[in-house]
Amino acid sequence: GITSANITVTVTDAVLESIEISGDASVQEIQKTTLVATGVYSDGSSSDISGVVSWSTDNNSRATMNGAELTGVSAGNVLVKANYLGKEITHAMTVNADVLVSITINSTTTDIVKSTNQTFSLSASYESGKVEEINSGVVWESNNAFSSVDLPLPLDPVINIKSLSLIVKLPFSITICSLS
Repeated sequence: GITSANITVTVTDAVLESIEISGDASVQEIQKTTLVATGVYSDGSSSDISGVVSWSTDNNSRATMNGAELTGVSAGNVLVKANYLGKEITHAMTVNADVLVSITINSTTTDIVKSTNQTFSLSASYESGKVEEINSGVVWESNNAFSSVDLPLPLDPVINIKSLSLIVKLPFSITICSLS
């Protein structure tokens, strides 16, 4: 005859073996990028687990995480961590300094009355769209023989300075700006 034996088969779910992170290796200050965490399972399958992993960085002053979205804060290197079901992986990222595009001289007027002071300020515009006042490290000079950056100016009562060029020396560059 025929002999049969009972066999017990146990079916288990695939087990998470590792996590992989993909996405950009760098981001500019104040820019955002989304990372993807992929779970690799014991049965050889993989799936996007970005929404369930716990995201963090090793330095929140460089970059912050909001779910899988990383925002660059300040230039430097940062490690992004993804943790899920006891598995953790790190992803090295570089936060690049925002690129300065232009410097603008700001003034409330182009007419200066003799023996008065006129305040100028500088605004820096960056590639990311950020605009900020430059408040320190600025040296002002004028290339106009009839005017001086040190006020009051020893000239006629009203001076139209629409053609005045100012040389602005910053720690990182020298820029010639025309006030208009």
